[in-house]
Amino acid sequence: MDERIKKRKLAVELLAGENLQYRQMLQENAKLERKFNAVLSELTTEQMDIICDFLTHCEAMSDRLLELACTYMRFPE
Repeated sequence: MDERIKKRKLAVELLAGENLQYRQMLQENAKLERKFNAVLSELTTEQMDIICDFLTHCEAMSDRLLELACTYMRFPE
């Protein structure tokens, strides 16, 4: 990934950090993550791996979507 895209992604992350709704979502995510980990610990290793692989793939897809937006959308430089 080139530096221009990295800078744009960082700008989006900084904007998100200043956004009230996003910060509230992060707080809610922390609560949900504790519950998720409690449920996950009750599963077999194979079940945990399947769920974690799925979530990791979803995160990678979201990151790729952001990268595409930062590549093709117009931003003031």
